[in-house]
Amino acid sequence: MKKRVILGILCLLIGITPAITFLLFGNAQYIVWFSNHTFIIIGIGLLLNSRFLVFAELCLGLLPEAYWSIDFISKLLTGKFLFGTTAYMFNNGSFDLVHLYSLQHLLFVPMALLALFWLGGPIKKAWIGSVVHMGILFFVSRLFPVKYNLNCVFNSSFLPVQFTKYYQIIWPIIILINIFLVYFVFMKFFKKKTIKYDKKKNK
Repeated sequence: MKKRVILGILCLLIGITPAITFLLFGNAQYIVWFSNHTFIIIGIGLLLNSRFLVFAELCLGLLPEAYWSIDFISKLLTGKFLFGTTAYMFNNGSFDLVHLYSLQHLLFVPMALLALFWLGGPIKKAWIGSVVHMGILFFVSRLFPVKYNLNCVFNSSFLPVQFTKYYQIIWPIIILINIFLVYFVFMKFFKKKTIKYDKKKNK
């Protein structure tokens, strides 16, 4: 079995396991969180050999997931949060096993990068998939009560500054900047790597 397929199945398992748990315990709304279904999309992308799907998810999730991971690792290593984003993972200072599934955040960046590398690198116009996914998440998340704050559509759980009445406009803009920043950096980096590889090959 190809390593791509194995990684794809593993990603599907990582994504499906919490989804089933949420359904069984009556918390189906949490599936809407980006991190709780993106592994399913990456898994499908790997199985279908789709760079578009994998790169689209990476553009949308790389920076937020890295942000979460840095905050969590900081707490483990220093005992202090850098941002406070992962405070919910700890109960009175100790790791709360109730949120064990959230450790998938730590896997997103390395596994998505590995998946993209195995598939051959970024692909043009993948930002379209990122924007469509973002739009769907933003719309669906707002259908749920404010108390769930799915994907931070009502207030920010990532940034210490709240944008008051302008939040609903500024937050989508920040996500768009995040998408295009990652997209263009990856496209430029891989283009340079390809040029260098071609030059060496032709010598």
